[in-house]
Amino acid sequence: MKRWFALLVFLLGISSSAFAAPCGIVKVGYTDQPRPPFFLGSGHETPEPPGMAVELIRNSFAALNCRVHFKRYPPARLASALSQGAVDFSFVGLGPKLGREIAVPTLSNGNVDRQRALHLKGVVFVRAKDGISPVVLPSVYFRSHALAAYKELQVFNALPSETIVVDYGGKDIWANFEKLRLSRVDGVMAALFDVRSMDEIILFRYQGSIVRMPIPLTSIDVTLATNASFKLQNPLLVAQTWNQIRDNWPDELETLMKASKRSSDDLSMLPEW
Repeated sequence: MKRWFALLVFLLGISSSAFAAPCGIVKVGYTDQPRPPFFLGSGHETPEPPGMAVELIRNSFAALNCRVHFKRYPPARLASALSQGAVDFSFVGLGPKLGREIAVPTLSNGNVDRQRALHLKGVVFVRAKDGISPVVLPSVYFRSHALAAYKELQVFNALPSETIVVDYGGKDIWANFEKLRLSRVDGVMAALFDVRSMDEIILFRYQGSIVRMPIPLTSIDVTLATNASFKLQNPLLVAQTWNQIRDNWPDELETLMKASKRSSDDLSMLPEW
């Protein structure tokens, strides 16, 4: 009898995890500006395809039986939207300036858990005709050359302490690349989880006239932070979400990268982001 009771408990455990009740709608905020290939399109609408980071988020919450409502904001307003509870989750850089209203994954000792974060790099693109050696450090080169970058980029605050000549950029990343093409700036910084992410797009659009510097300028850890009150009310959901960043996101991101590379056989179909 005890054996049958134990089996029943085991089966009920499988059933409850496999057929979890819907968690409802989760509100996720992200930038209203194009940051290809991770955030595509601009304005309030979420396009299809939405970008790799949006797909990661959507797939993660679908696995937890949640529906996602995406809300797009100007980059400077994302932190306040999260702290005020207008959204439940949003990407933030792990640093000392986060307020009490924003919660990030931590270890048992209270320190930030960087295993449940993604490593965001400040990758720089330059003109091929400038003939910059692949061993040149961007942190050295841009002491005397103009770099187009947004203050709102998570990686901006992690720029090296050395003086960098910064042009605060155009209305979106493609306006910055146009300034680079016209020699109004000498480089464009993009925030990428994988340094290779924009290679195919840039090659297609600029036919080899713009190239990536092999060494990133800077890097920072970012995570899908949550509103502190939302975490108190939904501790299990938040923990499961953060665990997915550590356990699933690296492989899923690589899968999305490969799928994007396969689809690049017809890059003429890419939208004009």
